[in-house]
Amino acid sequence: MNTAQRARFELDKAVELLNKRLPGLDFSIGYAYGGARLERRAGSVDVSPRGTKREILAYVHAMIEGIDAARQADA
Repeated sequence: MNTAQRARFELDKAVELLNKRLPGLDFSIGYAYGGARLERRAGSVDVSPRGTKREILAYVHAMIEGIDAARQADA
């Protein structure tokens, strides 16, 4: 697996985890113009700005960490 494939694999897994944390919101990754971005509803709603796969991976991880922190604070 090369670096680009690994980045895409990690990004897909992170989005899968985000969808488990927030069921029903249907997050996905859109690829266009040489970049990626986090989207909802098959591209109907842009969630993140366009960036590299690594930048979007960091964005998704930050969302997951924020969700987990909010849930721990509520518990």
